[in-house]
Amino acid sequence: MFVSKKKIQDLKTKYEAELSELKSENSDLQSTISDLKSQLQVPASTIDDTRNKILEVLLNSYDGGTEFLQNNIQENLLMLDDINELNAKNGEQMINVESQTQTIAQTIETIQEYSNQLGDDSNSLNDSVISIAEIINLIKDISDQTNLLALNAAIEAARAGEHGRGFAVVADEVRKLAERTQKATQEIEININSLKQNSSSMLDISNTFIDETGKVMLILDTFNSNIENVMENSSSIRAQTGSLTNEINVSNGKLNHIKLKVQAYKELFNDVPANIIDEQSCEFGKWFSMAAGSFLKSNTQAVSSVTRHHRNVHIGLTDTLKLFKDGKESEALVRLKDVEISSDIGFKELISAVRSSSN
Repeated sequence: MFVSKKKIQDLKTKYEAELSELKSENSDLQSTISDLKSQLQVPASTIDDTRNKILEVLLNSYDGGTEFLQNNIQENLLMLDDINELNAKNGEQMINVESQTQTIAQTIETIQEYSNQLGDDSNSLNDSVISIAEIINLIKDISDQTNLLALNAAIEAARAGEHGRGFAVVADEVRKLAERTQKATQEIEININSLKQNSSSMLDISNTFIDETGKVMLILDTFNSNIENVMENSSSIRAQTGSLTNEINVSNGKLNHIKLKVQAYKELFNDVPANIIDEQSCEFGKWFSMAAGSFLKSNTQAVSSVTRHHRNVHIGLTDTLKLFKDGKESEALVRLKDVEISSDIGFKELISAVRSSSN
């Protein structure tokens, strides 16, 4: 369920290797620019004025442009993809935990309902026991009065002598009945006292159970709140990581354009053939097509503008090389400046659109 140390170490190793490769590539670009700077310092008699101006365009465009790309790009995109995947899995796990927590909460609520019912039943039982005890007290009073009547009847029968013998028999039976009633009452009283004690104990246990269940509910509420925070944080991490991935893709595209334009400049100055591919075939073009169809889909104005500027960079470089070969160097310089403007505006608009899409 969790990210292993080995997985993290593998990502770190891959990232460091690709970063080293990127730094090497960036160093090559800076070396090329340094060479061109050296050429710019050669006396004007050896380089025509148009080429000098083209070189100035290059230097103005790239003198500080490669430094911010130094610590970026390719493999940390893969690393961020892995992080996104791990975060997505983490989100799924949190959803499962949340679902399980809800089930636990429902179970606890049910237990609490039963606890409340138990408490009600205990109270009712306790009330019933109290009522029974009152009835027993009443029976006891009646028994005492019956005993008293039997005693009085026996006294009166003794006074009546022979004539009160039948009355004495009745009095004796009343006395025996009173004794039985008293004995039964005593037994009932003993049982009722035991029942009262048990009922009181049950009521105490029920109250304790209700209190403990309430504490569990409070703890579970806190746990639920923590889970919600984890879910929100996980969602925020995924959003931020996705946004960062998109921004790095933009930087990667900028680096691709730098490399593409350096190829063109190399052909202009060193007669090294340049392979200027079309805007749909370059790595940035492929990524931008995906972006235009997904998270940038609603920003049609930005998509249209970036598409236009991106196309102008590729076509403009091809046009520049052709114009230069045809000896139209002034027109080539104008076209090259237009390419640099499109590259600058296009990527500024793109990074703005990417950041807006993540808000």
